Amino acid sequence: MIDTLRSLPLTGTIPMVIAWALLLLTFAALIALVPSRTRTRSALFSCGISLVLTGAAVGAALWLGQTPANELRPASFAALFVDLSSIFIFVRVLVRKFFSWRSLVSLLTLIVNLAAGLLVANQSYNLYPDFDSFFPTSHYNQATAEQIPEPDQQPASVSLAEWNQLRTAGKLQSANLPAKGTRVSMPVPTPHSGFHARNAEVFLPPAWFTTPRAQLPVLTLMNGTPGGPTQWFEEGGLAKVVDHYQATHNGIAPIVVSIDATGDVAANPVCTDSPKGKVMTYLTQDVTDWIKQRFSPNPNQKTWTIGGFSYGGTCALQVVTNSPTRYGMVPGGHDFGVWRRAIAEDFAYVAQRGGL
Repeated sequence: MIDTLRSLPLTGTIPMVIAWALLLLTFAALIALVPSRTRTRSALFSCGISLVLTGAAVGAALWLGQTPANELRPASFAALFVDLSSIFIFVRVLVRKFFSWRSLVSLLTLIVNLAAGLLVANQSYNLYPDFDSFFPTSHYNQATAEQIPEPDQQPASVSLAEWNQLRTAGKLQSANLPAKGTRVSMPVPTPHSGFHARNAEVFLPPAWFTTPRAQLPVLTLMNGTPGGPTQWFEEGGLAKVVDHYQATHNGIAPIVVSIDATGDVAANPVCTDSPKGKVMTYLTQDVTDWIKQRFSPNPNQKTWTIGGFSYGGTCALQVVTNSPTRYGMVPGGHDFGVWRRAIAEDFAYVAQRGGL
C-alpha cells in the first residue's frame, strides 16, 4: 500500500488536469467566502496586486536571475498569480473576522490552493515525478569527503578485465563488496579556471572500495538553471538507476559525478570562458583532472561521458565539441522528465562503452 502511494505520479495529463481544477476551484471558493457586499472589490484589488507582483517576478527572473526568456514557463507564473490572489483574498476574509467559520474554511481552502499551485509549477519542470521523489528511498551509503581516502592512501587500481579475473578467482582483498555504493559531496579544485562552483555530488560504486580497485568509466552530469548538483540524486532518480545497475553487475557501475556548471541556483554563465567565469576551462580541465587524480577511473577517457538537462544538456554539447578528447560521448536534453526516463538507457550505454 505504501509503495503504491509513493509511486503515484505527480506529472502527466491526469495530474495536470487535477492540479488546475483544484487551483481554479479553490480560487473561486475563496472569492465566494468573501461577504457579498465587498466581494467584487476585494477580488479586483487582490488580482490587481497579484498581477503587479507576478510581473515583478517575471522581471526578476529575466534580469536579476538572467534566465533566458525561452526557459520561463508561463504556467508557473499563471499559478503564481492565482496563488497570490488567493492569499490576498484570504487575508481579506481573515481581517473581517479572525475567529469565524469563514476564516477556518478559507484557511483550509488556501492550503489546497497553494498545494495545487505547486503541482502546476511542477508540471513545467518535472522535478518531482511521483510522491517518492519528495522523500526518496535511500539507494546509497552516505559519506563525508574526509572519509574518502586520499590518492596516496588508496589501493592500486587495475583494469576492469583484470579486476573481474581477481574477483572470479576470489583474490580480492575486499571479497565482500558493500551492498550499496557511496554518495559523497566534495569540492572540486579549480587551479586553472578559478570558477566558484558548488560541491560536486559523487557516487562511488561498491567495486571502488575493493583492493585492488577496478578502473571504472565516468558519467559526468550537470543540472539546469535553476538547479544544483544534488538534483540528480534527490529528484532526478539517478540513485535508483545506479543502485539497480551495480546490484545486478557484481558491484560494478560507472563513477557518477554530478557537477555544478552554473555557480549558483539561478545563475546562467553560458558555459564558456567569459567575465561571468571560466566555465569551459573548469569543465574541460579542472573537473577531468580532479576526477583522474582523485578516483583512479579508467584512464581511457573515451569511456567517459558528460550530459545534462536544460542548461546542462546544452553545455554538455558545447564541451564535447570544443574538447572531444575529454569525454567520449554526450547525451543531453532540455526536459528533465524526458532525461529521467532515458537515463537508464544512457547509463547502460556508458557502462557498455566502459566495458562493464
